[in-house]
Amino acid sequence: MFKQILIFITLVFWLMPFDVSASDNRNETTNERLIRVEESIKSTNQRIDDTNKQIDLLRQDMNRRFDDFNKSIDARFEAIDQRFEAMDQRFEAVDQRFESLDKRLDTNQTLMYVILSVLVGLIGLICGFIVYIIRDRKEVIKPIEEKIESVEKSFSERLSHLEADFKDKIKEIWERFDNSSYQALAHA
Repeated sequence: MFKQILIFITLVFWLMPFDVSASDNRNETTNERLIRVEESIKSTNQRIDDTNKQIDLLRQDMNRRFDDFNKSIDARFEAIDQRFEAMDQRFEAVDQRFESLDKRLDTNQTLMYVILSVLVGLIGLICGFIVYIIRDRKEVIKPIEEKIESVEKSFSERLSHLEADFKDKIKEIWERFDNSSYQALAHA
């Protein structure tokens, strides 16, 4: 409203000198002048109303354009949001895959620990068994070696006794043979 009044006042001051300069006839009456001023005011008002209508139309057109632009931007943002949601779903699927892989790796790692501990245990048992066999063999061999040594001693003692006895008997037989060989030769 303030703009309209300001425009009106500006036009009145602008047109007044024009009207005053145009009216060289001093004979005109004030009423005629007032009528012309009123007509110019009406035409100015008509122009202002036309301009206001054009401004309103422009304003409506701009509002429509802004609404269309906002709608297109909203549609683009919704499309982007849908893409982000799809990406989020993909990331969730990838996260689930990683979690399942982590579980598998944990079970595989646990299985490897179990297998490794079993292998170490078996190696320990085998080493213990080898040590036991070596020790047991030494312990078992010791009495056997002692028996063998005692048997060897008794055998060597018996053999030496037998040898001595055999020597004695051979000496006796030899002596008999020697004595009898003279007799046999003497008789022949």
